[in-house]
Amino acid sequence: MGHIFIDERWRSKYKLENMIIKINFFCEVR
Repeated sequence: MGHIFIDERWRSKYKLENMIIKINFFCEVR
């Protein structure tokens, strides 16, 4: 159960970083 909890946190952190990268890329294009 603990492993799943850590994996879930890592996944949400990965999504957040991916979103920030997309926003930065979008701003650079404009």
